[in-house]
Order: sequence, then structure tokens, then C-alpha cells
Amino acid sequence: KRLRRVGKSKAERAAAAVASEKVIQRDLRSENSDLSSNRIKYALDKLTKVKATVSLSSENVTEAIDTHLLARPKIEAKKPKVDTKEDLVDYLASL
Repeated sequence: KRLRRVGKSKAERAAAAVASEKVIQRDLRSENSDLSSNRIKYALDKLTKVKATVSLSSENVTEAIDTHLLARPKIEAKKPKVDTKEDLVDYLASL
């Protein structure tokens, strides 16, 4: 009888240990999922900030290019004053 009680007691302790291990494993899984969820949220926030920064930068670059290109007037060939027919012939030949 006494050995049976000791055996039962050990079996009960083993069962309790297994049950507590299951609870601990479940809690660890829950914590890990919360942590990974927070990591994912953090990473997505960082990606969103980077995307916003890049889009603002590209807008600034395109605006700078546009203003630079629009600020320069078209260059037209200056017509020299033609005094003689020779100057006119030379001018027309240079075109």
C-alpha cells in the first residue's frame, strides 16, 4: 500500500509538472506572439516613415528640377546688325 501511495504521489507530481509545463509553454507562446506583433507594428511604422520621407524627397527633387528648367528662357540666336551685303552673306553662311 505504501509503495502504491508513493507511486501515486510521484505520478501526481509528474502530472502536475506536465500540466504546469503546458501552462508555461502556452504563456511563452502568448508572450512571443505579442512581442512579434509589436515588432511587426514597429517595423511597419518605420517603413511608413521611410516611404513618406522618400516621397517628400522625390517631390522636392522634381520641384527643384522643374523650377530650374522653367527659370531658364529659351536661347535665341542673336541677329547681328547687318551693315553691308558682305556682312549679310557671312551671317547667312554661318547659319
